Amino acid sequence: MTPSALRDDLQFEQRGDEIQLTDPHQLSSVSATLPKPCFLLTQFFDGTRPLKEACRLFGQRFGQAFPEQVAEELCRQLSDNLFLADEQYQAAIDAYQVSASRSAMCAGLSYPSQIDEARHFLNQQRSRDGGPGLRRAVQREEPLLGIVAPHIDPHRGGSCYSWAYDELSRNSNARLFIILGTSHYGCGGRFSLTRKNYETPFGTLQSNQQLIDRILELYSGPEDLLGGDLAHKGEHSIEFQALHLAHSLHSLSDISILPVLCGSIHDLLLSGVNPRKDEAFTSFIHALKAALTGFPESEVLFIAGVDLSHVGEQYGGEKLNVIDHRRVVSADQKLLETLCLADLDAFHKHFERDLNIRQVCGHAPLTALLSLMEHRSVRGELLKQDSWYDGASTVGFASVAFRDIS
Repeated sequence: MTPSALRDDLQFEQRGDEIQLTDPHQLSSVSATLPKPCFLLTQFFDGTRPLKEACRLFGQRFGQAFPEQVAEELCRQLSDNLFLADEQYQAAIDAYQVSASRSAMCAGLSYPSQIDEARHFLNQQRSRDGGPGLRRAVQREEPLLGIVAPHIDPHRGGSCYSWAYDELSRNSNARLFIILGTSHYGCGGRFSLTRKNYETPFGTLQSNQQLIDRILELYSGPEDLLGGDLAHKGEHSIEFQALHLAHSLHSLSDISILPVLCGSIHDLLLSGVNPRKDEAFTSFIHALKAALTGFPESEVLFIAGVDLSHVGEQYGGEKLNVIDHRRVVSADQKLLETLCLADLDAFHKHFERDLNIRQVCGHAPLTALLSLMEHRSVRGELLKQDSWYDGASTVGFASVAFRDIS
């Protein structure tokens, strides 16, 4: 037996004397918890070294023998669960790449998988504390250009989603939705497209192939826009928007979406570079804007699925007390005030002041959103701000509507 190396895209977390392995792309349906010696043994797996030799090197390095029979069972389990970069893993990638649709990976976990239960669950969010309740969004004359909605688990932030999608349902006749989602685990570049349709309990949202083709024709940047297709599989930020969008529409028959994962632009903050001067960022924005000229403006709407601050024990910091939580909420409020000005440069400067110390995970999608609307006279309206707080950590989120005020 000659085991392949562990996949280089796995997430690792130490828990006492054990190491937990998680697959961010959810090719594997399970996580693996390895005793430390087992994890250390995998460091000698490279796809060329026989298992017996890996066990010998382990003993030489750590001064204790590793039973070869136990090592063989470890290899089998890691391979069967797709944690090794071997043929089984590649077969799983190949199967995903040829599929026409992306499954609703969070269905049955973050929300019900069956249509009636899912509809009841989302309808309940309206009446939760902080939800719009029986209130209906006011019908407005100013065209709705885009919304910002959370991407936190609907069990935690479902009531806040309701504000944004109620606004969409009431004030938009769009048929094409550009969904900008945070790529939490990286997508190989600034942006990642996928040709896959998005499944939901309410039906499948079709990705607009004509628009994707046109973007690829117009794009002059340095990145492979379809190279991060796998990143869409396990990412929830767009899935939760697809769920709420499908729920809010009467019919999906003539609806299409453009799912866009947005990679980090934190490096631009560190280097003091404005996104306008980043080739990979601006090339995509220009290509998408140009591609959209073939669609009536009234039939296009932008959606950004983002959360705000991530602060406290769960996010690498100290326990967050009530007073500090209020400070974080206040800081998020100031960020939202700047966002609603729809001024791209002012928004980026807001992040430059503290280099995003609060770990706002919506920086890239929101910057893209403002860039895409920049040719219009736009103002944002804060519909709802909220946060999840457990006494030690917090996540902020909000719903915002952007309208053409010209």
